[in-house]
Amino acid sequence: MLLEAFPVRLSMATIAAMAALQENSDPRLRARAPALLLLLLAALAATAQARSTPENRAGKKSTPNAELLLSPTPQLLELQWEKELPRRYDTSGDSFAPKSALPETVRVYRVEGTPNTRVLIGENGEVAIVDPNKTLYLNFGDKARAEQYLAQKLNPNQKLGPLPGAEVKSFEVPKSFVDELRASAVTEAELAANPALKGRPLVSDPTKTPDSFGLRPAQIEELKKQIIPGSGQTGMK
Repeated sequence: MLLEAFPVRLSMATIAAMAALQENSDPRLRARAPALLLLLLAALAATAQARSTPENRAGKKSTPNAELLLSPTPQLLELQWEKELPRRYDTSGDSFAPKSALPETVRVYRVEGTPNTRVLIGENGEVAIVDPNKTLYLNFGDKARAEQYLAQKLNPNQKLGPLPGAEVKSFEVPKSFVDELRASAVTEAELAANPALKGRPLVSDPTKTPDSFGLRPAQIEELKKQIIPGSGQTGMK
C-alpha cells in the first residue's frame, strides 16, 4: 500500500537488488549504493510532499515530475531518472557526485596532423601529451576558431598543401586552470622586453581568439594533472 501511494515504480526485486549491492564484490557497485538509496528516498519524499498539498488532499491527482526506473539485477543495476538525474548528478565516475560540487570546465582544442602530433586520444577518452618539453599551443574554449583553423589546414591551395592527417582533438579542463593561464600569460613583445618571463605561458593569435596559449613544460605538467578523465575527443562533436 505504501508504494501504491507514490507515483514511483519500484518492485520488490528492485529493492532487494539495491540491498544486495552492499554484499556485492564489485567496488563500483558498492560505491554507488548509498547515493542510489538516497536518491530513492529523496524521490519518495518529494512525491509525498506533493501529495500533501491542499489540492491533492481534496482528491486531485498529482503529476510526478520524474520517474525512477531501476533494473532488478544487482550486476546490471541501472538508474534512469530521465529528467532529474542527468541535471543534478554526474554519473561518469564511481559514485554520483552532485553537479553543484563539480568544477566548471572548458573544452580545449588542438588542430594537428601526423607530422606535428602532440595530443593522443584513447578509445575511452584518455588523453596523453607527447614531447612535453616543447611548447604546446592550445585553444581554450573557442570551437569556432578550431573549425576555422582545421579548414585552413585542410585547404589544398595553401603553400605547403594540406596538413597530412589533420584533425581536431579536444578535452576538458577546469575553468580555474584557464583563468590561471590567462593571468600569467605574456605576449611576444613582453617576452622580448623581459627575457626573465621565458617560463610563462605565451599568448598566441590574440587577434583571432582570446584564449589561445603556448604552454611551457611547467604548464604542460600541470595540464596533465588538470585534464578531466575520459573527456578526450577527436573531431568536432
